[in-house]
Amino acid sequence: MVEIRARDWAALSAFYRDTLGLVEQMRDSAAGFAMYGAKEPFLAVVKKPAEAGPGPSRVVADLVIERLDDALSRLQAAGVRVLSSPKESPEGYRIARIADPERNEIHLFEWAMPPSA
Repeated sequence: MVEIRARDWAALSAFYRDTLGLVEQMRDSAAGFAMYGAKEPFLAVVKKPAEAGPGPSRVVADLVIERLDDALSRLQAAGVRVLSSPKESPEGYRIARIADPERNEIHLFEWAMPPSA
């Protein structure tokens, strides 16, 4: 699981659930914990304002998505900060970078051709 330590837990968990559309697997508002994703590894947003640090986190979540251009257009329309437009990778994927409300960087990528299992 990847843990994102939030200064504003309610706003950040709403961003991952409502804006990014990640599936919420678990939520404990009293404890300030929410876990997202369709399967492992999950992404957890945890209320730890003192440990969140003054700037963005040093952990970058990479999320595989389909239809990267459509997703980026939807996110931009919702006011999400886009750090870089989609770029082709020699490894066979396209990647774009966005930021969550607390300036944590998130990579969105789609496979040109999914890797074989």
